[in-house]
Amino acid sequence: MPQLKNIKRTARKEHRCELCYQPIRPGMTYIYRSGFYDGAAWDTKEHLECSALMQTWCEEFGYPEDGEGPADVYEAIDDLSGRSTRLRRTSRTTTTSLGN
Repeated sequence: MPQLKNIKRTARKEHRCELCYQPIRPGMTYIYRSGFYDGAAWDTKEHLECSALMQTWCEEFGYPEDGEGPADVYEAIDDLSGRSTRLRRTSRTTTTSLGN
């Protein structure tokens, strides 16, 4: 999945982190990524901490297929943020993967 942009931005309005699904509030610095996959444009916004955890995991174990994040990274993000990403993961997956 080719990336066109991978930059730090400062939020001017509230966004949602694609990894923990919690707010990125105005004034916070976040990572903005964009690119194309199968001919379709995509973009994500991530907290710096969430992005760093995912990057560390991917460098160590490889990049996940089809944009699915590894469960142990989401657990580490939960621990870091004190928030639960389980709701975000299950609400955006198919019913066949709800047991994960």
